[in-house]
Amino acid sequence: MIRRNNNIMSCLLTLFLGILILPSINSTYADEKIAYPLTIMVVGGGTVNPSPGTSYYPQDTTVFINAVPNADWAFDHWEGDISGTDMYTQVYMDSPKTVIAVFVTPDWHLTITHSGDAVGTTFPPAGVYGFVDGRTVGISVATSEGVYFGGWSGDAYGANEFITVLMNSDKTINARFTSTGHILNIYVIGEGGVTPSPFGNPHRYSSDVIIDVISFTTNPLWRFEHWEGDIGENEPRSYILFNLTMDQDREITAVFIEKPYYTLIIDVIGEGNVSFQEGFEDPILLPQGTHEFSILEWTYIRCEAKETLPNWKFLRWEGDFGDTSPTYPRCSFSMDRDRYVRCIFTNQTHVPDVIGSTQANATSAITSAWLTVGDIIQVCNDEYDYGYVVDQDPPAGTTVEIGSTVSLWVSIGPCPIPVPNLFGKTREDAELEITSAGLTLGNVSEQCSDEIEPGIVISQNPEYGELVPPGSSVNIVVSSGPCPAVVPNIIGQLRADAENMLISAGLSIGTVYEQCDDNAPEGTVIHQNPLAGTEVLPGTPVNFTVSTGPCLITVPNVVGYSRQLAENILTSAGLTVGEINLQCHNTIGTGFVISQSPSAGEQVLPGTAVNLTVSIGPCLEGSTEGEGTTEGIQEGIQEGEGIAEGIQEGIQEGEGITEGIQEGALEGEGTTEGSTEGEKPPHSADQNSDWRIDLPELLRVIQFFNYGGYHCALPGEQSEDGYIPGKDGDKNCNPHSSDYQPQDWTINLTELLRLIQFFNSGGYHPCLDGEDGYCPGLL
Repeated sequence: MIRRNNNIMSCLLTLFLGILILPSINSTYADEKIAYPLTIMVVGGGTVNPSPGTSYYPQDTTVFINAVPNADWAFDHWEGDISGTDMYTQVYMDSPKTVIAVFVTPDWHLTITHSGDAVGTTFPPAGVYGFVDGRTVGISVATSEGVYFGGWSGDAYGANEFITVLMNSDKTINARFTSTGHILNIYVIGEGGVTPSPFGNPHRYSSDVIIDVISFTTNPLWRFEHWEGDIGENEPRSYILFNLTMDQDREITAVFIEKPYYTLIIDVIGEGNVSFQEGFEDPILLPQGTHEFSILEWTYIRCEAKETLPNWKFLRWEGDFGDTSPTYPRCSFSMDRDRYVRCIFTNQTHVPDVIGSTQANATSAITSAWLTVGDIIQVCNDEYDYGYVVDQDPPAGTTVEIGSTVSLWVSIGPCPIPVPNLFGKTREDAELEITSAGLTLGNVSEQCSDEIEPGIVISQNPEYGELVPPGSSVNIVVSSGPCPAVVPNIIGQLRADAENMLISAGLSIGTVYEQCDDNAPEGTVIHQNPLAGTEVLPGTPVNFTVSTGPCLITVPNVVGYSRQLAENILTSAGLTVGEINLQCHNTIGTGFVISQSPSAGEQVLPGTAVNLTVSIGPCLEGSTEGEGTTEGIQEGIQEGEGIAEGIQEGIQEGEGITEGIQEGALEGEGTTEGSTEGEKPPHSADQNSDWRIDLPELLRVIQFFNYGGYHCALPGEQSEDGYIPGKDGDKNCNPHSSDYQPQDWTINLTELLRLIQFFNSGGYHPCLDGEDGYCPGLL
């Protein structure tokens, strides 16, 4: 970092001149004055000018000395009778003195070089110098006739004749000198100074070098006025500094004049004081009255209003008080002319207008006007919202003494409205009354009433006459008509009791149905509609169903089945097996049912006995059909020759219907041959259409039974009969012939037994009275 000050160059020149003339002064006055010894010593690598040793100097002589470090050494500081870190210093000889120059190993090196076509001089001269970290070094130049300074380069810049360098790193600075250039002579009129200094005239600069020209005051009673001479294009001439291009020889003069005095008058009006400070003098207190001062130009003035009585307040400044706000208690300005300043204190104020302000803002405005808030009266007001001032006393603009009170009327919101009476009105009329009163319709709910007709207001909230804010909601309850009756629970009641319960609940008897029920006693209610707990209008009919007792059973068809299977079917249907009659039959195999009583399809009570006629085989010669012996049929049954036994055994053992069929098929022998087909297409299970159900065909249907259903085979799926086991799947084809009771894409036990009947009968044929369109046996 470089700092510039050409004054130091003058000091350096004076220092060197002093060194040269001191010996002559010493010799001239040695016989007339007291001489004191000056002992100079060195620590480290370096020397001192004057040289180390002891020399004598006349009393009151000033000796200029400078430290000169050796190569790779740095001057650090002075010790003894002087101190400091400047390489150049001085000693005042008023007694014997000892000075020690201390040199240390350098932290940084400063390299000074010269360039150009002329030889100039720098202080220090060109060379390498060591310095400790953070030391500031002054470097100056000197020219002579024919030698012109062209400026600094490297770690310095500009063309000032004296610069300073901060040594915080190694640095190189070059001074350029040329053989051609221009001369600058600079002069001062009055008491003041300039840089470059007049003591250095003439100043020689290379062509087109730009230099800084600065004026400065040396006497506080004088000020710079203007420049004269060849200052180039620098305007206005009253600027204290400018840049000057040395493109010609120039001669300039800095003109300083004595500062004038200006008159300052300060008027203090009212009960109060003004603190007055002139420049850096101690402030004084100015009381009420007029005060006049004669003050030097540009003196800085500070004033502050000081209140002295509780009810007297600073009001404002008037006149030439500067740029501050007139109501700010402080003001300041420079004395650049005559000034008149007035400071006004007052004990009166104007009441501010606070109507329409919030109470908080109104309070702030009143206190800011040096007043106090008086009574606060709360009133309703339809114009101003809650918390806003609707009136004040005194009115706005009234002049009153400071500290007076201002009363406020503050809104608590719009004035309340009495709620109208809505009872007995229709909803439409009630809403009109509400809105006409400045209120709003709130929630509208319904409630049953046995006394008030539908659509009429039963109650309201808030109540009639209650005071509420404008715009408040009024909720109303409107009659929905008579209150509903709750249907009682009549399930399990005798019919007469059920009817009495309905009538007591305000309901009527609807349609009464009858239905058998195996669990409910005859004459008791088993169903009702609407259900118990339902809310209905009074008089609503309630339909219910009365049990007629246990349900009748449809006698199943067991003709053509083996005796054992027929008995199982009957007992499974809730019936009992009655008498067993045995007779011969030429077409129905041994052990199979020839006929039954009651007949298939009759409705009978549960547990009714069904008598069976069972075949004992073909009739003997000489005997008519229907005769036979019990022994033969018993033997067949006992030996398990009938297929029914195999089926039943498979079901009871839990092995699946397939195993039972296999066993029965292997053991059974009773089949009938010689039948013809009818015109009806063959059964779906009859894959070869031979009007017989063989074992593989029966097992296929048993597979559907075991899978819980079947579905249609899609194109590409392998299927022997067009169906796939399993209920989930496509059902857009014709159902299987065995799926008939009901047709639900599953094969139940009854449907499976029907197919087993065809298997045991050795065939089947179409018939109109068959339950599935077919009958056992071949035609």
